[in-house]
Amino acid sequence: MKQTTKIMTFLATGFLAVSLQAADEKTPAPAAQPAAPAAEQAAPADIWAGVPDVLAEVNGKQVTKAEVVEFLTSQMPDGKLPPMLNAEMIKMILPGLVKSFVDRPLLEAEVEKAGIKASPELVKQRLTEDLKSATPEQQEMFKQQLAMTGKTFESYVDELSKNPQMQQQIAFDEFLQKNVLNNINVTPEEARKFYDEHKEEFKIEADGPDQVRASHILVKVDENASEADKKAAREKAQNLLDQLKQNPAEFEALAQANSDCPSKVNGGSLGLFGKGQMVPEFEKAAFGLEPNTIAQELVETQFGYHIVRRDAVQQGGYEPFEANQEAIMNMLRAQKSQVALMDYISGLEKAANVKFLIEMPDLTK
Repeated sequence: MKQTTKIMTFLATGFLAVSLQAADEKTPAPAAQPAAPAAEQAAPADIWAGVPDVLAEVNGKQVTKAEVVEFLTSQMPDGKLPPMLNAEMIKMILPGLVKSFVDRPLLEAEVEKAGIKASPELVKQRLTEDLKSATPEQQEMFKQQLAMTGKTFESYVDELSKNPQMQQQIAFDEFLQKNVLNNINVTPEEARKFYDEHKEEFKIEADGPDQVRASHILVKVDENASEADKKAAREKAQNLLDQLKQNPAEFEALAQANSDCPSKVNGGSLGLFGKGQMVPEFEKAAFGLEPNTIAQELVETQFGYHIVRRDAVQQGGYEPFEANQEAIMNMLRAQKSQVALMDYISGLEKAANVKFLIEMPDLTK
């Protein structure tokens, strides 16, 4: 999703969601006690007791506590407030809840004026465009994640497209992209300025004397594998090692294609680690190598056969600007988008003579 969609989530959902776990069914129930006479039974606490009856005004019309309570309740899956929601939690979420209650209809009116309709088709179009704009690697990873939940991209999109909140969220985003955020730009010069002014955030710590960086290619051997399977695994690992002896530069490619370790996505890199963090056989091999060299023999551990490479020592310093330029520009663009959005919403509130009658946080800080 575009950054705007993330920013607009509070308007689409209407409030800060409260997620509560049900009590463990295995917890023993307290012994039954005789019921107290009706007159002596304590009435449940009113969690809204400390909330004023009137919370805001829009064009002279009052926004009441009753309306906001009804709105919050309507957002709950079963139409009921969670039993563990208390007065303190209400106090925390109240400003955002009231602001959402006030701002959402104002924005909906502007979206309607612009002729943008919330619909399943709009959701499908946006999600499909977002997937196409991702890199092939990102697309494949996302599809794999969906597959783990038993979904395809098509079924995922179809499911979301039927969600009214998602439809409205995408409609909001479509409107804001075209009418509010269409001129948000960040220059390389701005990114460089941020980098120079926050250089300590890009500092690289030097590797310690008892730390190494290493990569590996693992040919996994199951604990109950037969001797034939173990032999086949060793032969595969040995063939890979023989290839690397001829051309060490193939390490990352061979790791990605052959390793049975999740580190394969990073070319086999395990990053930085110290003593005691790896199994003894692997640790001994890694620490025994010179930087930028590959062990000439396979390393056998409880996981299988490893081809081990010790990687270059990190000397410390600062990450180069060029490696961070895109991320910095995206971050600055998100910041500008948020400011523009807040200014736009403030303009809508001013035009509608909105008055908040409860204390509201300063969102500019």
